[in-house]
Amino acid sequence: MSDPAIALGADAISLLLTLMETPEASISGVALHDFYCRPGHALIAARALRADGYEPVVTCMADHDDVPVTLEWRDEAGGYAYFSPLAGWVTVENERLARYRVDFQWVLTNLARQLRVPRTIETLCLVPDHLWEIGPAWVGHRRMMTKVFFGRRFHQSGVLDAACPALQRRANGRTALLLVSGDGPHSHLRIPGQPVVAALGSCLAAGAGLSLDPGILASRFGGSPPARGQEPLEIFGDGRTVWFYGEKFEFPRGDKQRRVIAYLHEHYLRGTYEVPAAEIIAELDLAEDTRIDKLFKGSPAWNRLVAQRSGMVRFCWPDEDNGGREKAVAGA
Repeated sequence: MSDPAIALGADAISLLLTLMETPEASISGVALHDFYCRPGHALIAARALRADGYEPVVTCMADHDDVPVTLEWRDEAGGYAYFSPLAGWVTVENERLARYRVDFQWVLTNLARQLRVPRTIETLCLVPDHLWEIGPAWVGHRRMMTKVFFGRRFHQSGVLDAACPALQRRANGRTALLLVSGDGPHSHLRIPGQPVVAALGSCLAAGAGLSLDPGILASRFGGSPPARGQEPLEIFGDGRTVWFYGEKFEFPRGDKQRRVIAYLHEHYLRGTYEVPAAEIIAELDLAEDTRIDKLFKGSPAWNRLVAQRSGMVRFCWPDEDNGGREKAVAGA
């Protein structure tokens, strides 16, 4: 079965992006039927548009004078109708009465799937109806996962004012990707944290509907996309085997070590890069006097895969400032 998001034509994608930039992200059934019949019905079939109530008035179709008329229910007609002096009672088709709105959850779910955001990560709404955090994803050959956000109407100052604090808080000082449905903010405006801003329409693969092009996304960060299976961090068998920047670490018998690694990985996928050692000990129900560095004593993974500094435990991500491995300090 073909993916409905990928099967959408260019006209449907253009309509979808246009609607997302309107204040209510919606369109009347009349406008859809009269001006965007083919792309509109394609979006409805793909579930990118959903029914969102009904229009109480329509334009008079019988008298050709484009006058708005009020509808009322007519039992004998089995639907809504209006009275025309020339034609009498005129029944209006239900599909012309309906309003349709962009289903943003559908959009976000499709983007998250294409970005390979872990399924355990739920999309967060940061500014109602305008800004969402999709989750962390591997973009290009960046050394760490990149938080990806999606926003709309960022050319509106009110939206930008509401979005900036949320972006700064959630990006937490790290480079992020902000996909926008239309044009981004003016170039002279600075977004806290300076995320990479990219118009969604410019990041789509040609002729592939709502399908992100990994190469285009990677180019926004000055690189090329990694091949599947070449992410910097890969964990197999509940932590028994870990690949970290091409280096293999194995923990065939270290149950506590594996649990620590799995716990760090779970938080990392949520965008948390450091976890207090005390929290790990408590959540994994380890002995109160447990020391993380002692758990990994003699293991080549200590200070190569896992490290502790100032009471915080983390993976040994490279220092983004100089490209080298972080010089982790053992101990609490």
